[in-house]
Amino acid sequence: MLLLAMSKPSGTGAPDIPLASLPPNGLDWTPRAVILQPWGRTQWDAVVHAAKRAPWLAKVFGFNTMIVLPPAAHNAITTPAEHITEEEFERALKVYRANGFRIIIYSSIMHCGHDPVWQSGTLEKTHPEWSQRGPRGEPVRIYGADWLCPSTGALAFTLDYTAGLVRRYRPDLIMLDNSEFFETPSGVTCYCEGCQAAFRRYITRRFGETVDGQPVASVRIPTERGFLYDLWLLWRNRVWGEANETFRRELRRIKPDIVVMSNTQYLRDKPDLATDLIYDHEDALISESVGLTMDNMINKLLLGRALAKGKPLWNYLGTFQEKDNTRLVSPDAVAMNISTAYACGVRPWVVYYGFAEKREENKPSLERMASVMAWHNSQTFEGGALTPYAPVLSLVSLNSRNYRLSNITPGHLTRLRRRGVTSWIIEEKAVEKGIPESCRVLILEDVPCLSDRAAGVIAGFVKAGGTLIASPDSAAYDELGRLRPASALWTALGIAGTAKGRVTVGRGEVMMTSFPEPWSEIANLLEPYRFSMPEHAAVSIIPNTDAGGRFVVYVCSERPLPKGLKIIAPGRKPGLAVVCSNAEATPSVRSF
Repeated sequence: MLLLAMSKPSGTGAPDIPLASLPPNGLDWTPRAVILQPWGRTQWDAVVHAAKRAPWLAKVFGFNTMIVLPPAAHNAITTPAEHITEEEFERALKVYRANGFRIIIYSSIMHCGHDPVWQSGTLEKTHPEWSQRGPRGEPVRIYGADWLCPSTGALAFTLDYTAGLVRRYRPDLIMLDNSEFFETPSGVTCYCEGCQAAFRRYITRRFGETVDGQPVASVRIPTERGFLYDLWLLWRNRVWGEANETFRRELRRIKPDIVVMSNTQYLRDKPDLATDLIYDHEDALISESVGLTMDNMINKLLLGRALAKGKPLWNYLGTFQEKDNTRLVSPDAVAMNISTAYACGVRPWVVYYGFAEKREENKPSLERMASVMAWHNSQTFEGGALTPYAPVLSLVSLNSRNYRLSNITPGHLTRLRRRGVTSWIIEEKAVEKGIPESCRVLILEDVPCLSDRAAGVIAGFVKAGGTLIASPDSAAYDELGRLRPASALWTALGIAGTAKGRVTVGRGEVMMTSFPEPWSEIANLLEPYRFSMPEHAAVSIIPNTDAGGRFVVYVCSERPLPKGLKIIAPGRKPGLAVVCSNAEATPSVRSF
């Protein structure tokens, strides 16, 4: 993809069309849900042995929610020896519900939840016009058949299929897997005729009968960078946002309390998947995390919290070995994956690999998983009552990732945590609605694309007394990646983009700096919000406050920590430190 931004053509400044969104369902139970996912052969085990497994999984590990494929879909992706009947499945659901489990039923738009009608290739033969298509017309065929496009009749077909699952099994939640476009050898999707027609309808609604100097009726989705291509990248996100919202709206007609969410890869480093607008059109967020270090996991979960905007977030934990998923990873790795999730205010989503297989070999990891999860689930302060201590925020712009391939998680997050400063994340659309009153310092490391509205809000924040630390190229491009004559941010602040050092603006100040940021330049700005700890400790601190305003600080480390570890909080205020270290069988709480 070219990275050269295009100049702004005339007549293309019309604001985007708002997308309505229903309020979230399930907030009476989803924040406390701990999810288990049987898959493939392990779903056979969880179903056939439900009477034995359900009480064990609930009491020993604290699982209270389970995601399963309906029998036809499960049987389509497993060997005959692992098939289950409808009778076995419905009997198992009763058993799990009797043991306190909520039930999630697996479905999908892009592959109809692996139902045989898709898995067998029937849909791609009877409805080739429903397939996602690359620039040269080729389909996406991961998982064995053509991926379906929500701009076609596939949306109504998969909705009808999913509605049937809701009517039959009465689940608490529907999870739509892989709600996304994808890439083909010739480029990103989707160029199908359904998308061609829908894109023209969108342009007409937003701009009228002409756009970029041509009649809308003649527009075809371009293959090279330009205004229409950039507009198409934006619109692709709308397709999935609208599809998700359609499922929420229509499934609530059948079961008013149904929860709907999509499995998304929100850490993706390029714009091919087009999931940016799904997050505002689902009732909770879920994502898979495998092979991440502790700090990269924390960075991802802080991003997820920002995208969730207060809704529940689950993290798929890489508890199994990828080369042999019957084997679990080491007890230390299991423990740290679980603890980092809880530290970030996220709940675990664990695949049922290794629970009923190689039991002796996996016993140490299973026992560690059980003890760590039981410890976290027993803590009264982990019941959703913690509020992030967030005087420092880092701005993330999805459009900067989409049009300039900027990093989706800022590089300074880990570096600052090593010095005792935790910067939580705020996403650009949230900034447009206002910066939280608790924020004192806002950091923009890699945000070349920024809307005029967001730039104006940031300028108001600084003039009212806030501190801004930003790179010189911030807001050089607009939200569609088009180069501006001058940065919208520096223009709004009334300062030159070449200013050096600290500049006073209104009652606040601006520090323009290049990243990686020299600590000596920004230390004084961040010192009031720093938790003092020995630098050699190599920890990441995740600070919160409880309902009484007391600090509850997670101290995470992949190596042993000294028992006499001393923590000095901002203002020397007292609090609790939740120490999550691989040197301890379970986390521990220490006062400071």
